[in-house]
Amino acid sequence: MGLGVAVFAGRASAEPWSIEPSAGAAADYESNPGLRTYDERAEEHIAAILDVPLRYDADELELMLRPSGRLSNRAGYDSLASNYVHVDAAAQYTSDRSSATFQTELARDSSLLFIGPDLNGLGVRRDSASTALDWTHLLTAREQLQLEASWSQVKYALPQTAAPYLVNYRYLSGGPTWSVSATERSTIKFNAVVAQYDALDGITASRSYNPQLEWVRQLTEIWSLTATAGYARAINSEKFYFGPFFLGSFKATENSTTYSAALARRGERFNLSATASRALAPTGFAYLSQLESAGITAGFTQSEYWDYRLNVTWQKAVNPVSSIERTTQHYINAQIAADWHWTPQWLVTFSLGRVSESFNNSEAFALPTTSAASNIGMLTVTRQFLRTDL
Repeated sequence: MGLGVAVFAGRASAEPWSIEPSAGAAADYESNPGLRTYDERAEEHIAAILDVPLRYDADELELMLRPSGRLSNRAGYDSLASNYVHVDAAAQYTSDRSSATFQTELARDSSLLFIGPDLNGLGVRRDSASTALDWTHLLTAREQLQLEASWSQVKYALPQTAAPYLVNYRYLSGGPTWSVSATERSTIKFNAVVAQYDALDGITASRSYNPQLEWVRQLTEIWSLTATAGYARAINSEKFYFGPFFLGSFKATENSTTYSAALARRGERFNLSATASRALAPTGFAYLSQLESAGITAGFTQSEYWDYRLNVTWQKAVNPVSSIERTTQHYINAQIAADWHWTPQWLVTFSLGRVSESFNNSEAFALPTTSAASNIGMLTVTRQFLRTDL
């Protein structure tokens, strides 16, 4: 189970502390929740959902500890509807010219939520821990400097029947960002990120460098555009052994352009965002994976009782399973949802969705492409409790 880490930055009186929990129940049907390429099995689930955010708000300091989880009538982690436990903690300090943020998370969930059926359709337990630090300082009225650092570690409970593709790993990244307001509506940013990716078995590792240039433009009062372009270079290494004897290391360089673009509309009743990106990211394989993604998210508020959401995400991942072998995965997740605000405290959500994937188990050996998909229908009832000051 996840364990909470409370964050304290000085003494605080009890008056600013508050809690605003929510609890609910969900019923869902999924045609292939394990994303199996064969022997598909439909499932129905009933689950309890709990979210308990505990907050501290003062003039300059904010703290949060947020346990959340899902407990269903199905045990295990071999399904898209698997149980999960997350514990988030955060602290933010703000002064006249600077701000500092600390975030941490411990989680237990399913690998299917992150890598799909690359383990022959078998989901496995995924235990993760992460920490991020951020410090921002206003240099002048137009310039600011930001320093970021993050650490994460992921471990998988691999069954003996699964292909040994996934590795337990540790990922460390950080770097500075300098930004300047070119005009009242435009901001230019430059950042450089250095990252180290290590398999916990000590066999494979990857060091990457990624400088990027970013442009942020407020097009109108409701439309904004963010565009980033950069270049990533990764140095991959793999150690080879014959029994207990170390034979040497293999090293290779991987180069890739990186980019991201986001067009967003923020209105009173209708919101829309469209995104596209390419990056080197940790996904649990031998080295960093090259991820390309695109998505559209829309939301419409009809009245104080009804609002609607649409989300479509496409992703392509090139996953290195060794120094010479890679797998390619295409992923599409589409969902439509309607929220009925029965009362100010009660929310009923209806949603329909489809998750589909196609993947090539080996580019080196030209194996055939296989695919899996699941149709999903869900009804969720949530009770939002009023804020209680402690």
